[in-house]
Amino acid sequence: MLRRRITIFLKVLSASLLFFADMSPALASAHRHGPATYITNRLSGLPANISIPASCYIPDNPACVNGTPVLLGASNTNTYFNFHEKEGGWSEVRWFGDYCLDVSGFGTNNGTRVVLWQCHGGHNQLFRPEMFQIDWIGGNDPDTKLLVSRQSGKCLDAANGSAPAPPTVGAPLQIWDCISETDAWNRINQDWDFQW
Repeated sequence: MLRRRITIFLKVLSASLLFFADMSPALASAHRHGPATYITNRLSGLPANISIPASCYIPDNPACVNGTPVLLGASNTNTYFNFHEKEGGWSEVRWFGDYCLDVSGFGTNNGTRVVLWQCHGGHNQLFRPEMFQIDWIGGNDPDTKLLVSRQSGKCLDAANGSAPAPPTVGAPLQIWDCISETDAWNRINQDWDFQW
């Protein structure tokens, strides 16, 4: 009797292990996320910042948070984000667990603002870091890091009408055509550091 119970237990255990071992990598990684990081404009040193209205003292209230602009701030207050991996190397960039960087209104035009919105997994909430080297007069920079939006293929960009001067405190984040290795005129607004 005991031997039969042990045999049944081992069969159930074996079937369970096979089930979990057979899970697709996409399912297995759907809930993985990286450590907290700042997203800092590399050339100005200013971090992405969330400015929740003072009347919204409970960040888990979607009515208060949805649509909140993401700006460059002077300090690291409210600036920790987590990259939650999704399929194909894309990630949700989460703040306070349930809110994501969101390209407003599923927009694809240059200048579309990036806001916070409750995470829903749409392509307007998926981003991928990309890195490359830029050669420029006076040297090269092997560490240029962009954050590309899946929705449009455009890059996270600090609004800055004064380029080539660095963006300033309060500059809203938006999407804009990505710089490239051969056309980096807008690098000052799109080069980011991630402190994982």
